[in-house]
Amino acid sequence: AKDIADMIWTIFNLSPQAVVEEIVLRPQLGDL
Repeated sequence: AKDIADMIWTIFNLSPQAVVEEIVLRPQLGDL
């Protein structure tokens, strides 16, 4: 659960473009 919280915190502190890339790339890498 902590990992998810850290990821969410990081996403909220990133730029919108970085957020989109994070959401698109993570499932492809199998992290979710």
